[in-house]
Amino acid sequence: MGMIALLLLGIVLYLQSRSAHLPKVEGVPGQAPAIEEFVKSCVNKVGEEGVYVVANHGGYITPRGAPKYGEFGDGLAEAFWLEQGAAPYVVDGKVVSLRSLDDMMGALQRYIAVELDSCLDFGAFEYGGVRVQKPVIDWQDIDFDVRKAVVNYSSARVDVQVIARPDANDLVLQVKYPLLLTSPKGSFPLEDFTVVLPYRLSFLYKVVRALAFNIADAQARNQVYVLSDHCGDYRSLDGMVNIYAQKDGVSRSVALSVVDAHALDAGTVPLRFQFAAHDVSVNGECVG
Repeated sequence: MGMIALLLLGIVLYLQSRSAHLPKVEGVPGQAPAIEEFVKSCVNKVGEEGVYVVANHGGYITPRGAPKYGEFGDGLAEAFWLEQGAAPYVVDGKVVSLRSLDDMMGALQRYIAVELDSCLDFGAFEYGGVRVQKPVIDWQDIDFDVRKAVVNYSSARVDVQVIARPDANDLVLQVKYPLLLTSPKGSFPLEDFTVVLPYRLSFLYKVVRALAFNIADAQARNQVYVLSDHCGDYRSLDGMVNIYAQKDGVSRSVALSVVDAHALDAGTVPLRFQFAAHDVSVNGECVG
């Protein structure tokens, strides 16, 4: 009898734990988990888009500038145009002007802050009797100052932080986005959403920085930089990175694409960090 009683108790506890994770359409707290997952899916979607945009454009949302995202660009009149977009001239002869990793993270944060709103349509949840209030922020109007990103129904402000973790080979997106869920039974706040993206943006940046300075150093010594002669230097950092060079066919300009094949392990499209070099001589590639 004792064994049967323990078995019945186990079954009851299991069913209670299962029901705790099922949406309850009659109350706001029951809807909260589904809404939280929906917001996280949007953060993930917009974050992934932003990572590819920033990497494809050499650390910028666009090197030509985009006021919508608080992006002033690199201030240069020219860029190297590739299929994935404009690559900024990071190397000019012996001079390297690569954007800092912190500034790249800032560009990604602003992109997510602007684009997140367009992804968050809570209309489907209204059928459960829930109303969702979300922030309405004119980021250009407040000059992307998070201290001014306030709402009238919460003491929390909108904020987006992107943390590159070199040891974990990923990006952590920490988004504070105050929502207020209301129904006839009361209200329920949701504010904090965290998503981890499997992209090695900081590692690619390390490879790109080494490559840019090596090209500039070769130019300072009036030498041609032959990529195939130095592939071992980059493979010692990681064997999953390929480097391609594309010349414009007219001037001494070349676009460099550093591609991380490691993303294939996570089932995503390889991340491609692109930049351009002017007044240099670069030949070859690193593949395999």
